[in-house]
Amino acid sequence: MNTNSDLEVWRVAWKAPAAEEPARLFNIRREGLRQERKLRIMHIMELGLAVILIVFAGLFLQHNFSAEMLIWAIVVWTTTLAATAFSVWNWRLLWRTTSQSIAEYITIYQRRSLAMLRAAHFGLWLLLIEILIVVPWFTWDLNRGTMSIPRFWLGMGLLLLIATGLLVMLLRFRKNALLELAQVRQFQESFIDQT
Repeated sequence: MNTNSDLEVWRVAWKAPAAEEPARLFNIRREGLRQERKLRIMHIMELGLAVILIVFAGLFLQHNFSAEMLIWAIVVWTTTLAATAFSVWNWRLLWRTTSQSIAEYITIYQRRSLAMLRAAHFGLWLLLIEILIVVPWFTWDLNRGTMSIPRFWLGMGLLLLIATGLLVMLLRFRKNALLELAQVRQFQESFIDQT
């Protein structure tokens, strides 16, 4: 045995760059933790927005009390509480402990992606319901003479702007959920093929 040649082989191997492992297209653990962080932040922001809406409606009602404002506040409170109840129910799986096995990560990732899809569908329906409430309300106020024509069109323009922004956001959220479901299915199929 030639120790010099063995040392030379070891020296070359030591200095050689490490062989790169084939990169997986989808790292389920990393993506699962990223998804969990993102969704938790989003859920906390949803709950914060709900509190702001409820308080705002109460303060607005307190300073502008009338029968119409009372009805408006009740509508805001009801829709906000309904959306919050759905949100808490839909995202209940965000606050469970993280799993350790790949199969458990796959299951949780799929459940969260499906929850994202449900949230997008709920948001689209809620947006439609809100539009179906606001447009007739503004029109009624215009016909009663309690809202001027410029104020009516300003309100309709703001409604259109907000609704368009929310629609784009919800459709993007839905698209991301569908993409994540496709990615996890593809990973699951490749994972099954390797085992």
